[in-house]
Amino acid sequence: MNTNSPKTIAVYGMGYIGLPTACLFARAGHRVYGIDINEFRIIQLQKGVLPFCEPGLDELFVSVAEQMIFTTQALEADIHIIAVPTPLDTEGKRADLFAVKQAAAAIAKVLRDGDKVIIESTVPPKTCASVIAELAVQTNKNIKIAHCPERAFTGNTLKEMIENDRIVGCGDEDREFFKNLYGSFVKGAIHCTDALTAECTKLLENTYRDVNVAFANEITRIAEQIGINAWEVIELANKHPRVNILQPSIGVGGHCLPIDPYFLLDGGVESKFIELCRQINDTVPHRIADITLQATQPGCTIGILGVAYKKNIGDCRETPVSGIINRLLGNNRKLQITDPFVSSFWYELSDQEQVLTSSDTIVLAMNHDRYYEIDFSKYPNIKTLVDCHNMVSSCPPSINHVRIGIGKQIASYLIT
Repeated sequence: MNTNSPKTIAVYGMGYIGLPTACLFARAGHRVYGIDINEFRIIQLQKGVLPFCEPGLDELFVSVAEQMIFTTQALEADIHIIAVPTPLDTEGKRADLFAVKQAAAAIAKVLRDGDKVIIESTVPPKTCASVIAELAVQTNKNIKIAHCPERAFTGNTLKEMIENDRIVGCGDEDREFFKNLYGSFVKGAIHCTDALTAECTKLLENTYRDVNVAFANEITRIAEQIGINAWEVIELANKHPRVNILQPSIGVGGHCLPIDPYFLLDGGVESKFIELCRQINDTVPHRIADITLQATQPGCTIGILGVAYKKNIGDCRETPVSGIINRLLGNNRKLQITDPFVSSFWYELSDQEQVLTSSDTIVLAMNHDRYYEIDFSKYPNIKTLVDCHNMVSSCPPSINHVRIGIGKQIASYLIT
């Protein structure tokens, strides 16, 4: 197979990673099949309707639509890319690889000698060896296996996919092929290693971030106990040339940070440190809810501003705001929830102005840029403001301004 010629590529999973990946390969001149078991999603894609919003994806999709075929069935192709979800089994804290195995089983039916199979889904160590390599045994075909984990985040996916470096785990003899393949649209460097190392690299990247978020969140607890401003002390500590502490948060969300550390520990690997950091970040939403409960009275109406898992996006996957909501619901509080970027959520969403005018307590759960523009002096009904991100510099005297991580207020709401 000529490493520089256009290929036929089948991408399994038309979600947040699979669809942009398919479109970028199509723009690079490859013939692309977009495959998903969700029949409704495939019908919508055939009609030109995208299943989610992502900057630049609409225009890219329109420009490559004629080079793509969307179907629910596996098709013969030179290259098969698995980009399906790998959720966490919350009971056992292990990876749920059902979708990966399902995609592999579908691919097995159409594999030919010389075909290549790539996993882009985030998976635990040894997945390529234990799951995908079985394809060669099942089909008796001479196939090549690679792992190329995605590196992108919602709201900036296309830019990240194009400009970030990529890691490809494959055999030594296939490195040139995969470098040329991804080099057809990736501008960053492409680094080759073995599949196991590639699997662990992605997991380490997100575990590193989760651990650092946990450290920042612990600083807020320390600051409240000592009686200092966590936000100020972090800012000043970061003046040191070799210190870069992250900002505290309400926990971590999305499909990576709250999940990948568990994938790294999948299969009995032990790390008390990583487990502790996971516990810290998982319990932050409960702590914020408890602070809110102590600052309010039963029967009050609490308005939650922001439910996305991070600022300025509409993605709610694994959002830590759900932890806040669930804890408040069982404590005789009425809730109203709003988010300008989110169109669908498991709890009913309301208009922002309605929430502001009819709630006596506001929780600034997410730090969307537009929330900085709210003038709380216009809402005399608001008696308490729980500021989770230190967003409001000054509040009317009539509002009890509870700022997470500010120690001078510990007498009223400190949770030990």
